[in-house]
Amino acid sequence: CNFNVLKQTPETLFDKPRIEPEIEPYQTSKIYSFPIYDYEGDKFAFRFTVTDSLTIFSVGASSQSLKELIDFPKESDSTLIKDPRWSEQFARSPKTIGGVAYIVPENLMGIVDYFLTKEEQYKQYVQDDWLIIARGYLKALKSIGTTTTQEGKTLISNTFINIEQLPTDEAKQVEEALDRVFAKNGDVGQRTIQARDSVVKSGVGQIAQALQVYYTTPGNSKYPVSLNELVTSKTVIEVPTSPSGEAYGYLRCADGKEIAVSGKLESTGTYWVWSSASMKAIDTNSTTPPSTTCVYGL
Repeated sequence: CNFNVLKQTPETLFDKPRIEPEIEPYQTSKIYSFPIYDYEGDKFAFRFTVTDSLTIFSVGASSQSLKELIDFPKESDSTLIKDPRWSEQFARSPKTIGGVAYIVPENLMGIVDYFLTKEEQYKQYVQDDWLIIARGYLKALKSIGTTTTQEGKTLISNTFINIEQLPTDEAKQVEEALDRVFAKNGDVGQRTIQARDSVVKSGVGQIAQALQVYYTTPGNSKYPVSLNELVTSKTVIEVPTSPSGEAYGYLRCADGKEIAVSGKLESTGTYWVWSSASMKAIDTNSTTPPSTTCVYGL
């Protein structure tokens, strides 16, 4: 990265100085950094280092993340795949992995918060309802992970999304923010009900997807007896609940070969049902939950 740049024009020859990195010794390695931008006192830089087994690059205002990777224990019992956070995110990932991407959506709000607190003219928006709503939805998306592996000449990508329920106080803040936003646009009651119905439909879909994963897992030839088995089998961290706090309906038919998942829609009082027989969800237009058959949508 050390070089001279000569720029020749009809009039002048400019001699550009060499780009010299700052060197920070750490453990048995050296961290090299090149300044990028000084933003309100925070000096961002491109950094890299090389250890006996890693080459690490980063862009940020400090070298702390590089130091944490250098310090990561190298004993066999401290491998990344045994970390509980890895097990939670990639429990059903392939055994052999060529590439990994891991995203914590909530952290994206950190960039927004950082910018808003640095710029005086935007500080008023820190508690804006839209930001409260965005932060709530991003936090509910606990993490997103993607693995890439290869079979022959085919690249196979798998994406795993972890969704968690917000704490009661935070969920209330988001609901109140939604109410205020809808109130500004009129018909707050109807819009709030529609929002809760959307959550019901999403919850039914999440459970249906988890049940399909359970059913197609080697060794399983039937759907679980209860939704709690999705948790004990580590198919999901927890089973979603409806906005009212009630459990979603689950009906098992044909000796575990067919199932129906249901949730009550607040706007109509009817049930939204996903059926394994049709592999789709429909509004049954019935105020009675499934109790005798799992066949819907055919």
